[in-house]
Amino acid sequence: MGLNTKTLLLLGALAGILAGCGGGNGSTTITTPPPAGTQIYVANYGTSSVITESLQGVQDGAISGLAAPISLAFDSAGTLYVGSKTDNSVLKVDSTGHVSTLASKVNAPYGEALDTLGNLYVSSRTDGTILKITPDGSSTTFATGLTSPTVLAFDHNGSLYVANTGTSQILKIAPDST
Repeated sequence: MGLNTKTLLLLGALAGILAGCGGGNGSTTITTPPPAGTQIYVANYGTSSVITESLQGVQDGAISGLAAPISLAFDSAGTLYVGSKTDNSVLKVDSTGHVSTLASKVNAPYGEALDTLGNLYVSSRTDGTILKITPDGSSTTFATGLTSPTVLAFDHNGSLYVANTGTSQILKIAPDST
């Protein structure tokens, strides 16, 4: 399996969170070169934008005017989801660059991941919860009782891994939320 933009985002996020939880050194080694044309997407909290760069470090695009983007995720169709910290929302950016609000009242949406059915899971760091947002936009609470959950990632079995930074642990939650 070759690396793609989504893989690079996940690797960067996972390396960063493992370093924050004491489980890594904050660096990631990529041994297989990514395909030509791969873009890196960066949530730039300071400039309230999402920046795209080539692997050669050339900035070649930006989505500006966002309210402190903190987390990113892509679905299989290439739709970008952005966690916006200061307005406590999750934004949806379609392939034309149109930005809309997918979910509001999500306190500190620090992490996002999509399952194989297209459901978006969002960590609410302040509330200690993980929300599940279906493709039609309805939202339910998937997990509670966490302490500052941030980065999320799914494995091939559908289990969700959560960086629970308040306890410096990485938790595994089964697909049935147990």
